[in-house]
Amino acid sequence: MGLLLGYYLAGYSTQPQKKQQSRSWTFIITGWVLATVAGLWTLYGLYPALQGWDWPVYHLIYGSVYRTVFSLSLGWVIYACHTNIGGPLNWLLSLPPLLPLSILSYSVYLIHMIPVVFTYILAPFPMVSPA
Repeated sequence: MGLLLGYYLAGYSTQPQKKQQSRSWTFIITGWVLATVAGLWTLYGLYPALQGWDWPVYHLIYGSVYRTVFSLSLGWVIYACHTNIGGPLNWLLSLPPLLPLSILSYSVYLIHMIPVVFTYILAPFPMVSPA
């Protein structure tokens, strides 16, 4: 999903300013509502399983699509902020005090696999939690 969005946004950035489409309010509001509902569903959709409810079809659907739905939700936020329809969220995410946090989180993303690999190399397998 991220590669497709990146490809689209790279093409969007190369268009002249006059050629870039203005988005309708219906499109913007529908996108934000769907992205919000999808994001909240991926975060709180595990609630039935944690409560022990026996909904096998729901659990199969949730388990098979929640990552894709979350990436679509996050993709909308990136798209909206990149095309200047992000509104207050774009302003909030662009605040100067958040710049060091963004640099730090990207650095952690780049380096995090080293401790993960060493954990699996050095830890006995299978990993069990102490009782």
